[in-house]
Amino acid sequence: MVSTLGNLTQSGVLRVGGTSSFTTSAANATITLASANLLSGAVSLNTSGASGNAQLTNDLATVLGASTVGGNLTVQTDSISVNAAVNASGQTVTIQPFTSTTTMGLGTGAGTLSLSQTALNNITAGTLVFGGAGSTGAMTVGTVTLPASITNLSLISGSSITVASGAAFSDTNASGSVLLQGASLALSGSVFVNGTNSVLTLNTTGTATQSAAITAINLALLGTGGSYTLNNAGNMIGTVAANTGSVSLTSGQALTIGTVSGTVGLSSTSDIILSSAVSWGNGTLTLTAGGNITINGTMSGGTTGDLTAMAAGNLTIGSSATITGHTVVLSAAGNFVNSRGSDAVSTSDRWLIYTSAPGTATFGSLNSNNTTMWSNTYATLAPASVTLSSNRYIFAQTATLTFTSSNDSKTYGDTANLSLYTVSGLQSGVANAFLADTNATAFSGSPALSSSGATATATVAGSPYTIAISQGTLSSASGYGFAFTSSGTLTVNARPITVTADARTRMVGTGDPSLTYQVTSGSLYGSDSFSGALIRAPGEAIGSYPITQGTLAASPNYALTFVGATLVITPNPAVTMTSTMASIVTADFTLGALDPLSLLGPATFSFTPGIESDSKGQRPAPRLRFETGKRSWSARSSVR
Repeated sequence: MVSTLGNLTQSGVLRVGGTSSFTTSAANATITLASANLLSGAVSLNTSGASGNAQLTNDLATVLGASTVGGNLTVQTDSISVNAAVNASGQTVTIQPFTSTTTMGLGTGAGTLSLSQTALNNITAGTLVFGGAGSTGAMTVGTVTLPASITNLSLISGSSITVASGAAFSDTNASGSVLLQGASLALSGSVFVNGTNSVLTLNTTGTATQSAAITAINLALLGTGGSYTLNNAGNMIGTVAANTGSVSLTSGQALTIGTVSGTVGLSSTSDIILSSAVSWGNGTLTLTAGGNITINGTMSGGTTGDLTAMAAGNLTIGSSATITGHTVVLSAAGNFVNSRGSDAVSTSDRWLIYTSAPGTATFGSLNSNNTTMWSNTYATLAPASVTLSSNRYIFAQTATLTFTSSNDSKTYGDTANLSLYTVSGLQSGVANAFLADTNATAFSGSPALSSSGATATATVAGSPYTIAISQGTLSSASGYGFAFTSSGTLTVNARPITVTADARTRMVGTGDPSLTYQVTSGSLYGSDSFSGALIRAPGEAIGSYPITQGTLAASPNYALTFVGATLVITPNPAVTMTSTMASIVTADFTLGALDPLSLLGPATFSFTPGIESDSKGQRPAPRLRFETGKRSWSARSSVR
């Protein structure tokens, strides 16, 4: 017997052939017997205080005698029997192999280091840890019932853990937990962890299989890359949560996916297969799979219960499955496969289904009755950022609208209002799945159109001008991208203008008046002007002469229309004379030095109109030519 007031340690190997007892009297003093001791008799360890830990390493078969430990108790040995009460109430008792390859057994399970039902019944502890991660020896669990004196049990091996065929592991303690952690797990016997608020945790990086049923109020499936296939029809699982590789799970009762010991929902780096009815109440359920998600049972949430299921591969709703909830979000980086039909998903709010492309999805007549969204995944467009209302399919496949400028025209002098373009690339719908897009659903805003020919001063000779098109105010809540083709041209047409000549009149013998015109239709732009002048047909006799365009012209930017007029030459005031002498004599003419003798006999004359001017103005002054049979005369007369 060794008793001390302070900490008890050793500096060499202890050899005791009989009973040995080690006690520290001071509160929180420790016992550390960590060498490869050789203790063949019963060993008792006694400390006090919550920090009064005790450690025993024994290279012989250990007989653990009556002990009371205030802190944690650790025993390292390859064989153990517990024939008396070992009390570490509220603390942790750890029993692990001295040699890493030592096999372990619990209850009736075979193993070199074995904890029998009797041994368990003699232990009082908050947690019993049997084995260790550094152990490479396999562990076999036989028929055993965890006593009420042990709240939590952890079975740990760096090798496999097997619940033996025909064996039954049972824990009915309230609020307790059971952990099976091994390189692989084979549940060939039944596992029953059914105390109120109790938790069964399976943890492996390898495979976990079963051939006998699991009954668990709460089940957590852990282990990086672990592959769980737990599809025994007799499984009775209340709430499950997972963060592992792949999960294929069946329960004979409604299964709740929720939070278990801090693990929320189902998260798998590989596949998740749910073959049982699943419920999650009014909380939020998240399924995350690094591979595929297959739902073969009914999944139901409360009126405010939301579901998010994200698969790096395919997401399949089986023919017997339905999903109901408040908001349901299903995301498949691969393909969405609906083998159920039109009632596969129903919500009180809406559903969003992300998948790769419409051509590879199986919609199963699950109809959104809306247009879809393009060029997005769950990662690029989270559900909270989906501004379009109601049920929607969202495809990773890109969709691009091509805006092409159309040909247009304008008149020289006007500013073009460019607005003509065409749109191509609208996606068609799928019957009983989603609607086809239209311009109104695919985009909002308008592209920007520009051309150097749009200004008022752009010339006819410079056309056609390219019409450039760019994004402008375009946006797409549906996820379309935009492309632009500037193939349209702008033609500048000549500006129509009509010039009408003014009608003019003059008397015979006078000069032509100015030939003028008016713009009677259209107008000149800015400071533009005409060049050249009008002309008339030649001639001086009394009559009408057409006024024509002559050299009057506008620049090539105009389409000039000319409307002609007429210049009319009218007679001057004049006298008509006869060929008799009497009429000549009586005419009021000044004849000058006319020889009266020559007028004997008949005479004729010709009359040429004329004008003479003086300070009093103009008056007619015709030239007269008289002819008789003998002589002729000519003189200018002045009509007074």
